[in-house]
Amino acid sequence: MKPEFGNLKPETIMEIFRAATSKNRITRAEIAKITGLSVVTVGKVVDALFSLKILRQTVSLDAVRGRKSRVLSVSGSIYIVVFNLATPNYTVHICDLTLRTIETFTYHSNADYFADENLHFFFEQGGKYVNEKINIQKCCGCAILTPGEYDDYIPIGLSTPAIPD
Repeated sequence: MKPEFGNLKPETIMEIFRAATSKNRITRAEIAKITGLSVVTVGKVVDALFSLKILRQTVSLDAVRGRKSRVLSVSGSIYIVVFNLATPNYTVHICDLTLRTIETFTYHSNADYFADENLHFFFEQGGKYVNEKINIQKCCGCAILTPGEYDDYIPIGLSTPAIPD
């Protein structure tokens, strides 16, 4: 566990992260209301996610009087790359931290090649595509979806089920 999170349980951190990413813009108070956790606990996790550059914070322009609330959103500069091998034409999805697809590359399998040759060309071309689209140092994770049975959870933007938690 990262020291930024202190002794908080991973389940609590994930609950707050899910609530924080449930809307495009959300306040700490709204996260506390959604999760049922104290504002202090939410604040600790949000501060840690902010320091890790996972969340970003802006000042709300909506309030007319008084203190302006701080609004949170998911950082748009950190990515997850998903290599999808579960379909005949392989795809690479560059996703934000909410698993929304930002960019997609599709490799059309060649029937004249063996499966391992198609995989080789897919990863070669897909890797080049990813390097062209994002700074790989801003990639915080990678997943490979393979053919098989998964649960019913399908991330937004992906056409096949994701690996369960």
